[in-house]
Amino acid sequence: IKGFGEFANGFFHPFLTPTHLLVLLSVGLLLGQRPPIRLQNPVGTFAAFAAAGLALTLTHVAIGVYQPVLIVLGLCAGGLVALAASLPPWVSLAACAAVGFTLGLDSGVDTNIDGKAAATTLIATWVSLIVLVTDIAFYTSLVPQCQWIRTGIRVVGSWIVSIGLLMLAFSLRH
Repeated sequence: IKGFGEFANGFFHPFLTPTHLLVLLSVGLLLGQRPPIRLQNPVGTFAAFAAAGLALTLTHVAIGVYQPVLIVLGLCAGGLVALAASLPPWVSLAACAAVGFTLGLDSGVDTNIDGKAAATTLIATWVSLIVLVTDIAFYTSLVPQCQWIRTGIRVVGSWIVSIGLLMLAFSLRH
């Protein structure tokens, strides 16, 4: 965004990219859906793989991700939220790794900016990704465990699936 600095541009990137927001929301809900939550391993995995994806964009070997891949990741996580399935811990770790890496790869910076500006932007994006997933999971786990609230979270998961299907249809239309 013109007028924003490198840090602000990087930090607000996930908020302003609908596909990223959909995927982050679905993974955050998935992690926070079954309290008591233990976020150390999933968020650590997410952070490490997001950092790897972001670092790989600096090499300009792989920049960007085919958008249907991101959408399908959001659809899968949203579907698991809607089903409220009891998952083994490795499934959430695998989801965090896949989402972190693909979001990192899809959040690369322009090739025409200097190294310090690119690093600042990518670090801010990394911080924002971690904050979003952690906050969504944390606040989802704090809601009272009433049946109607659990049903509401499942409904949000089904809405993510619906929105994701529409986004997938639009992205494949081209």
